[in-house]
Amino acid sequence: MALTAIAKCFAHGILFSTFFLVLTMLLGFVATFLVAIDFMLVVLIGFWLLCLIIGFANSVITSLLWFKVDMSFLGIMAHGFVLLIVWFIVNVIVVIVPSLVFPGIVTTVVTLIIGSFPNGLIGRLVAEWWR
Repeated sequence: MALTAIAKCFAHGILFSTFFLVLTMLLGFVATFLVAIDFMLVVLIGFWLLCLIIGFANSVITSLLWFKVDMSFLGIMAHGFVLLIVWFIVNVIVVIVPSLVFPGIVTTVVTLIIGSFPNGLIGRLVAEWWR
């Protein structure tokens, strides 16, 4: 893999890692108000809304860094769903386990940087299905 491709993978991953950090804080804040309505309804709507947001964001980032991606509604929804599942599996191994074993801000920063490479690569590989 060329050095520019590695840099693009890192840029793709760091953009998403930063996006996830902001999105997590925002969703945590919004969820505290919505939980009073109906927990299961909020979880279902929130999950599919998250799939839509992640699919759209990955499509835009991939279009800017790598290649054009199909931007249909169902394509973006499926794109986000697949991406969430794969990223969850990878991030449990790369980010969550080290953070549980070595808790602290240093571990958080290191896993953010190291996790950016596989996250960017996965984002690109999943987006290829909707090229």
